[in-house]
Amino acid sequence: MRLAQILTAWAGSGTALDPYRPLLLDLFTVQTCEDVTGQPSANLPPAPNAMVARVRCTQATLDDIATHSSFGPESILTNEPDA
Repeated sequence: MRLAQILTAWAGSGTALDPYRPLLLDLFTVQTCEDVTGQPSANLPPAPNAMVARVRCTQATLDDIATHSSFGPESILTNEPDA
C-alpha cells in the first residue's frame, strides 16, 4: 500500500442528496481518504474547486490516477510507502 496526497476537485452540489465529496472518490477505490487541505468551509466549491486528499491505496490506483484525464501525474503531490 501507498500513502499519497492527491490534488482533486470537489464533486457534488452540496445538497443532502448530493453532498460535496472529493471527485477522486467518485472515480477510484481507495482504502482511506482524509482532507488535509485545511481550508475553511466558506472556501468550499465552487471557489476554489480544489482540495488535497491524503489517501491510502495501491500503486496500481496511483498509476491509474496519473494517467486519468481529470488528474494526471502533476495531481499526485506525494507518494510514499505505507509504513
